[in-house]
Amino acid sequence: MLLGVVLVSCARIDNYEEPKETFTGMLIDKGTGEPFHCCPTGGTKLKLMEYSWDENPTPFYILCKVDGSFNHTKLFKGEYGVQPVGAFVPYQQLDAEGNYIRNDEVRLKIEGTVKYTFEVEPFLRLEWVGEPSIDEKGRLVGKVKITRGTDNPDYQANINYIAMYVSSTPSAGNGNYIANFSQYRSYEDTDGNAYIGEELQYTSKTALYTGRTYYIRWAARTTTIINGVQHFNYSDVKAIEVPAASDSSEE
Repeated sequence: MLLGVVLVSCARIDNYEEPKETFTGMLIDKGTGEPFHCCPTGGTKLKLMEYSWDENPTPFYILCKVDGSFNHTKLFKGEYGVQPVGAFVPYQQLDAEGNYIRNDEVRLKIEGTVKYTFEVEPFLRLEWVGEPSIDEKGRLVGKVKITRGTDNPDYQANINYIAMYVSSTPSAGNGNYIANFSQYRSYEDTDGNAYIGEELQYTSKTALYTGRTYYIRWAARTTTIINGVQHFNYSDVKAIEVPAASDSSEE
């Protein structure tokens, strides 16, 4: 009898239409109007709360791409609360008692294709100084300038990590880099803050292979924890082509 009940229940057909609404857009730096550069391993997300049926729904997340864009084409039609989560001042903030001191969650009715741009205040802003180059030993040389991306003192924590990531793909960053060619350093207490507003130069540990194209990206992290994670801020990605070694042999 039990087997019969199981077989009957398994024979039921899911007749719900598949989700087909699209939510697309960008994250931009509020201070510059430029795209917010995201982590290549899914560190920057959109938190969605579907309020169509419940005022206390289970959240789910959409990942943002490296260039700050997002595009989800399989959402159910409904009303959603949306907020970005990453290396920037959070849209929702709580006091010690768990009460909101900021709640800028965006309410959207998603039907058809909905486009939206989120403005964020990054913890740090990383800007290239000049272009990456190759020195006489074949090593990569890069320079960066790091500044605060927000005036909010609660989110101006100490810098504890700075990296120049080198990769064979455009999605260079934490979790996608070549260790021998990248350069990264940890900093204690306030030591990393000494580089705020200054030009910082890193040189790759070893010479790059010739005849290849590499992608370089700066990253820095503060001690601020968002959703249990210390998130990275990034620069844009630059490519450098290392010419093939010349053949000086005689025929």
